[in-house]
Amino acid sequence: MTAASELAAPARELYTAVSPVLLARLAVLPSPVRTAREVVPGCLSAPAGVVAPVFCNVVGVEALLAWEKVLMSRMLRKGSTNTGLPSHSHPHHEHLPHQPLQRQQSGDALSTEGDASFARGVVHVALEILRKVVSEVAAMHDGYVVASSADGGHWVLVFGSAENAVLWGLGMLEAMLAAAWPEGLLDHELTEEVWEGSTLLKRGLRLRIGIDCGAAMIRLVPRTGRLDYVGRPLNRAARIAAKAKAATVLVSDAVWVSARASLEPVVVPASLGLVQLKGVKEPLELWALKARTAGGNGDGGKGASSGNGKAA
Repeated sequence: MTAASELAAPARELYTAVSPVLLARLAVLPSPVRTAREVVPGCLSAPAGVVAPVFCNVVGVEALLAWEKVLMSRMLRKGSTNTGLPSHSHPHHEHLPHQPLQRQQSGDALSTEGDASFARGVVHVALEILRKVVSEVAAMHDGYVVASSADGGHWVLVFGSAENAVLWGLGMLEAMLAAAWPEGLLDHELTEEVWEGSTLLKRGLRLRIGIDCGAAMIRLVPRTGRLDYVGRPLNRAARIAAKAKAATVLVSDAVWVSARASLEPVVVPASLGLVQLKGVKEPLELWALKARTAGGNGDGGKGASSGNGKAA
């Protein structure tokens, strides 16, 4: 090929699809790389610098999984009875203390069309629903999932702003109320419906959400191509989540100060005062946040704050 023909050849654009686990290698390419579209959120879009870390824990996930084992054991015994096979169950597995199976009051809990959910594990199905919702709501608010536990009951996320972190937390609480939980899940005392008058307060998995904000260090995990975050904001967020009650978003004063200007019209804050957190030298003022309903404060007026953001 002559030099003239090389000059006349039209330029062509080349595209490549990169697996998330290989994203770290883009940094060593000799020429600049432009990302046209990110199919799976990865480290290239993750927040950096000052971030708002979120810790989210399912209340009593260990107890729920143990309850699920009891249900599965009963199903197996029922199946062996129907087929004439001997049962090898043990009496001490018959029930767990303080975990009543309320559904039995209205009949055989395992003889309805909900058997399919129990066969797959009713709690595992619920945790899979949670896993999907966590990612979907995080994508809505530009969140980055840092880590999750093997059972799906504990989550760590980071957001680029305190506002987005709070919106994610409140969105998760609303999603739990509206989720299509599997048959039988609401029979447990940790997941049953709780009403206050005509207002539904709790339904399904209960989340305890803690949020802080501040500068965090970031390190890339070569094996996964994901980012890991370390620093005091992560530690404080974990401690704040441990203080949160079921179905509650609890934030530090730094988070509320940062997000108040934009969120005060749609959020009801309630100050818990100065709280000493484990591993944190100075006490922090914590705020419990609820979504403001169309007809009022969202909490019946209890614990609502005044216009300046302080508890009334």
